Amino acid sequence: MKIITVETLKEERRKQEIIDKLQYRIGNRVGYVEKKLIHGEMELINLDRPLGEMFTTPEGIENLLKKVVLDVDYGREQVPLLYKSIYSTIIEPNFPRLVPIAEFTQAQVVFLEHLEGEEIRFGTRKTFKNDGVPIITYTAGFDGWTLEVEKFDETWKITELNRAIGEAYNALLNHIHLYPIISHTYPAKNKTAASAEGDTYLEKVRNTIRNALKHANQDLNKVTFQSLIGKLQTQ
Repeated sequence: MKIITVETLKEERRKQEIIDKLQYRIGNRVGYVEKKLIHGEMELINLDRPLGEMFTTPEGIENLLKKVVLDVDYGREQVPLLYKSIYSTIIEPNFPRLVPIAEFTQAQVVFLEHLEGEEIRFGTRKTFKNDGVPIITYTAGFDGWTLEVEKFDETWKITELNRAIGEAYNALLNHIHLYPIISHTYPAKNKTAASAEGDTYLEKVRNTIRNALKHANQDLNKVTFQSLIGKLQTQ
């Protein structure tokens, strides 16, 4: 049984060395800034000039934008995404404002031995019908970028604002993906009572989760007659 938490995800990141490119845009021009995350430590940009002077040249503006992009991403690193292992994400920039659910299908396919002269066994598609999924735009901002911030070089304030934006962004993604699961009213067959076994609270939680996995393992798919979670493995 693998339990995913913010701390376990952060611990995994501390074991990795990640070099990536983050995108930013100035007008119609797209640029990139390199992101380096080494064992949980991220290389950030420190400005070598007062904040107010950064606006006087195109180079200064671009360097400031690179810093903002890295600061925001640093904030995102502080709030790991918890839903990745239970969602399949479809990225499509040309989605309409309302995406019909009927266009999403669950593909079911199996490989069988092919013998000469036999037809190939085709997979099946299960279509989910509903009204549709709306594409919603979320925004956030601060009014803290003031003349005083530029005049007295309070760059550290801007850094904190940038990081807060990153933290809030990932927190919103976690909420959007997990709240429908947490808030849903489930039928009795999909509920597992809290376990009273165990000397500590964590032991009781662990036993409750194990019981829930056993119940889920007994809930068979009507098409394949197999458990939706596969073979139960616990530690």
